[in-house]
Parts: sequence; structure tokens; C-alpha cells
Amino acid sequence: MAKSKKKGKPSFLSLAGFLSFLLGAAACLFGFAPFVMVKGSVTGGNYGYITGFQEAFGAHQKTGNSNPEWALFADESTFSEWAASPKTGLLIAMILGIVGAVLVLLSVLFKKKNVALGALLLSGAMLLAAGIMFFFPIQFGSYSSDIMKCSLGWGALVSGILGILAGVTAIGAVVYQKL
Repeated sequence: MAKSKKKGKPSFLSLAGFLSFLLGAAACLFGFAPFVMVKGSVTGGNYGYITGFQEAFGAHQKTGNSNPEWALFADESTFSEWAASPKTGLLIAMILGIVGAVLVLLSVLFKKKNVALGALLLSGAMLLAAGIMFFFPIQFGSYSSDIMKCSLGWGALVSGILGILAGVTAIGAVVYQKL
């Protein structure tokens, strides 16, 4: 009869890394939520919104019976299509968030503790930077007009907070392990 190996409790570093991964992944997934809201200065009503992924990667839609929510953000419009070009600043934030979340997950799998701590520290810095950058979609998009006012959408707020929490969790785990 073979003896079964007892599995120990997961280490603090593994738990903190997994929590940081979940927070970082959630921050990136909230990119589907409204990042920039537009209100008209004449009527004061909501005109529409653009999501984080539409701003980061660009958006295209064929014209039809109804205009898209993000039509006010369109750089080009023809008779057949609305188009919004990608904004580099938010694209960098999205890439930092995605790569940081994946690197956190990989850092838990490294066997050497110093390599795992270094990867976790790097991914924490990436997630922290992405979280901060998620608060600036209006500045990255340089949206300005006399007839509309842009404000930060709830998706940008949630993504920014979750990204910062993910980065602080990863960096805090490294600092705690080194004490």
C-alpha cells in the first residue's frame, strides 16, 4: 500500500498572489463597463458613454436605424460606418493590467522563492500603474467640446480601485515575506 502525501496549507504568498490575480482580472473585466460618460450642457441629460475597451482598442459600427452610444466619441463617420480610433494611453493601461494579472498567477507557480517574489513585485507594480491609469480615460481620449461635458464613468472608477488594490496586495505580500 502506498502512503498518500498530505497536502499542506497554501502559503501566504500563494493566497495573496491569487487574491491579487482575482482583483487584477476583475479590474480588466470592468473595461466592458462605461468609462467616460457624456452630458449635454444645454439639456443636462445623458447623451451616452464609451466603454474602456472601445476607447482602448477602437470601435466600429455600421450605421443603421440607431446611432451607437459612443457616436459622440467618433473620430470619423461616413454614411455607412461610425469609427472611433484607439487611444494609446488606455491601451497601455489595459495591457499592463492583463499582463500584470497573468504574471501574478505565474509567480505563484515559480519554485524558487526569490524568482517568485521578484515576479510578484513586478506584477504588483504593473497592476498599480494600470489602476492609476484607469482614472484618466478622459485625458487619454482628449475629449472636449463646448456642447458636451465628459465625466468619469463608474467602470473607470471600479477598474481603478480594483487595480490599485491588486497592486498593493501583491507588493504588500512581497514586503510581508521579506520582513
